[in-house]
Amino acid sequence: MLERACYGQGMIDGLGQPVWEQLLDSAIADRLIYITRIPVEWITFNQSTNNQMLSEKLFEDILIKYPELVEDKLTFLGRQVTHYGKRIDILFEDRFKEKLIVELKIGNLQRNALSQVLEYEGYILSEKDPTSRVMIIANRIPLNLKKAMDHHGIEYKEIPLNQLFEFLEKRDPDL
Repeated sequence: MLERACYGQGMIDGLGQPVWEQLLDSAIADRLIYITRIPVEWITFNQSTNNQMLSEKLFEDILIKYPELVEDKLTFLGRQVTHYGKRIDILFEDRFKEKLIVELKIGNLQRNALSQVLEYEGYILSEKDPTSRVMIIANRIPLNLKKAMDHHGIEYKEIPLNQLFEFLEKRDPDL
């Protein structure tokens, strides 16, 4: 169902593995547009492979519509909101009434995302709001970055595109 294509010649991740970008064929893109009711512009077309890719905006829409993909019992509070002077992708409230700040990355998580999240924690997790949580969500997280986040106590969630589409297809059998 999903195709994979190498993103750039010779690009490798921190483990020396090729960097792969997950692509959508047109039938999957059409079904995704149908289920989420999103504008077609939010699906990016890749000229070199003649396929379409999931945009970050569409990924946000899906997580907002189905927050259980992130965690059970989340309440959506905002999107692209400014929180203590920093713009965040998605803001939820968890079952304990704590804020969950989600930094969303489409495709393969890059190491610069870790510094972004650490910066958020430095600004957000303070005396003003010591109960906020920060989480990175990406389609693929290299093992070396998972180990680093585990070591530093950074929450993360990997949601591969195939898992995302399986979930969406189960939620809407007419797809």
